[in-house]
Amino acid sequence: MSAPGRHIGRHIELQTRRSSSKQWVVGMRKQLPALPGIRDAAITSALPLEGWHTGMPFQIVGAPFRDRANRDACAFKMVSPSYFRSLGIRVERGRSLDERDTKNAPPVTVINETMARRFFKSDNPIGKRISVQEIVYGKPNLGPEIPWEVVGVITDEKLNGLDDDRSPAMYVPYSQSPTPYVSLAVKSAANPEAMQQAILTAVQQINPDQALPNVRTMARIERESTGSTRLRTTLMTGFAAIAMLLAAIGIYGVISYSVAQRTHEMGLRAALGASAGAILQLVIRGGMMRVVAGLAIGICGALALTRTMKSLLFEVSTWDPWTLGAVALGLMAVGVMACYAPARRATKVDPMVALRYD
Repeated sequence: MSAPGRHIGRHIELQTRRSSSKQWVVGMRKQLPALPGIRDAAITSALPLEGWHTGMPFQIVGAPFRDRANRDACAFKMVSPSYFRSLGIRVERGRSLDERDTKNAPPVTVINETMARRFFKSDNPIGKRISVQEIVYGKPNLGPEIPWEVVGVITDEKLNGLDDDRSPAMYVPYSQSPTPYVSLAVKSAANPEAMQQAILTAVQQINPDQALPNVRTMARIERESTGSTRLRTTLMTGFAAIAMLLAAIGIYGVISYSVAQRTHEMGLRAALGASAGAILQLVIRGGMMRVVAGLAIGICGALALTRTMKSLLFEVSTWDPWTLGAVALGLMAVGVMACYAPARRATKVDPMVALRYD
């Protein structure tokens, strides 16, 4: 199972968005993993690929002080200790959150690699403290600042979408910063669609009044998060296909016209003893030199412009040799046809007729 960290592969988590009490959360964390076919379950204040939900300004303890209005902000996620394990997010340094991080324990946090790299530079963030105002359970106002000790660094989770590699984030134990709105992530060993009823039954046993408005698989969340990107990509693919067709028509028209203009020359060469094969080789070589020169200029321009498409790509670099190679070979094939067809016709014409061609 791959999780929404560096890459996204086959997901088998069921995700549910709900309003919940702390007692319900504790009950679900204990009961769900005991169900047959359930490998793990976790609580989170925000699902992968669906944004921050909670963003908080922070101050690194020991760094130059900045007032709250001018502080940098990061994603602030409340999760259960099993969150990283359930979604397969690796701990790169330090430790993960665990059951020892209770309400009465010192406040701790795990940050992602982007936050560690951007705000701690070459320093080791483990043991450093990040000051964030308390999010008061059930109240709209913020409380006093809490110095969260960094105990671990994890790989980047895809917070805002598949192309998100730039969002700093800190994860705190749900027990130390509870929230009334949580999501439940369930990792299933079987088909996630088949496990939904068992999960719904377990939820109703704990709290019959608990609503389950939105049960989705991780694959569905992934599809929904990429909907607008797919639309843009589809439109760009259509425009690119049209551009490819127009380029092919243009190349064919220009090359074939230039070859047809040389009918008199080919008749003269034939009258002087040049074979049909030699004439074809001469024409194709001359035409393809122009095609190759045009492709070289076009590829250089494409490499310069594809940087603007980086946000639309996932696990594909802007320098994709297979795509560029396929386009180049396609246009070269069009160029060969544009040279060959009129040259072949001209070699079949009687040399005396070709000499009189105007």
